[in-house]
Amino acid sequence: MIKIETLEKILIFLAAVAVLCLRPSVVGEVYSTLSCALLAAVTVALFIVALHLQRPLVLEKYSALQLSVLVFIFYYVLLKAVIFMPTYNSVTEFKALFIFLSLAAAALLLLSNRRYATMFFDYFCIILIASCASVVISAMLFVVGFQSYQITFAHLTYTYSTGGDIVFPFTFIFPSATTWLGPIPRMSGIFREPGVFPVYACWAAAYAFQRGWILPISLVCLFSAIVCLSSIGAPLAFYTGAMILLLRVGFRPIPALLTIVVLGLLTWQAVYYSEYFGIAAKINSGSGSFEERQYLAAAALDAQDLIFGDGFGFSIFTTGPISLVAAIRVFGLVYYSAFILTYILAAAANFRFWLIGLVPAIATVMVAQPVFREPAFIILMLSVAVFVPLPQRKAATRSATPAPGMAASGRS
Repeated sequence: MIKIETLEKILIFLAAVAVLCLRPSVVGEVYSTLSCALLAAVTVALFIVALHLQRPLVLEKYSALQLSVLVFIFYYVLLKAVIFMPTYNSVTEFKALFIFLSLAAAALLLLSNRRYATMFFDYFCIILIASCASVVISAMLFVVGFQSYQITFAHLTYTYSTGGDIVFPFTFIFPSATTWLGPIPRMSGIFREPGVFPVYACWAAAYAFQRGWILPISLVCLFSAIVCLSSIGAPLAFYTGAMILLLRVGFRPIPALLTIVVLGLLTWQAVYYSEYFGIAAKINSGSGSFEERQYLAAAALDAQDLIFGDGFGFSIFTTGPISLVAAIRVFGLVYYSAFILTYILAAAANFRFWLIGLVPAIATVMVAQPVFREPAFIILMLSVAVFVPLPQRKAATRSATPAPGMAASGRS
């Protein structure tokens, strides 16, 4: 018979799996409702176990404020969808609210106990590390001459129709990008597109570093962000890697950030004109991706109702805002400011981890990716709870938990 403590760990692991099966993962694009149901069931079961074991449940103030603001955001959008139905999709917003509330309930429980929070994000990170390792292995196979059809073992059809092939060991691939070694497929790990993957790879590298895990883990994650062949992969990886290096050699967070800014200014031309993957190459590729993002961001402040937004019916959007800045046109400054507040609260909770692990994610959603409202992205902003200095917590919740199967020494 399974011990109750073992069941507790299994449930927390299943919670991590369920969250990673929500958007923007590939599974979340197809089976988000089923994943949401799994998360809800696991949350109820874990709550019963917590009561049985008399686990202390005290929500740390920054997490409480973050969750409160996020609840406001989703109800705000739903209210707009109901009132202004011609310009919003109310059915979509009801579904989004349902999924978010399942995530919020799980987060409320998991973040109310330091042991639960640490175990959850450890499992979450380990799954991401496995995905990063898979990307690296697949990239090595492509480099030595394997063709995608030779190592493709499955296909999952989802809304991003140009992707869906799964190659060994387990990586979703997109059409090839031209490199110095010839055409190599772009990889997205377990996520819906290559542009999303580096956010999670860099977060995993930062989390592993902050938890005191061995350095090669972070290096694998950073390398995977580069070899996935996303335009933002290399810049994010170099930023995160530089922060980790400078902090390891004794820099304080602010001096480390300023050092990276100076280095970035000195190397900007090289980054901009880098062959194949620089911004200039992106502009000249003919895909229109860069121009679209630039135009939509520039048009963000042209809304007729800047405070509350114009909705979809009075804007240039057809499906959804392509970045958080562009979302101002649709949902207004109220919406934008609420998200910014959640990011500020994360920084207040632990500025060091925020700089390493969350700045790349925030920078990405600001201008490049529309995942700021996706459940598996929102959870990244809540991960800072693991590193909140212990004196701010009740004494009953001060027991930190090492990573499953790894020796860890948490950093504050």
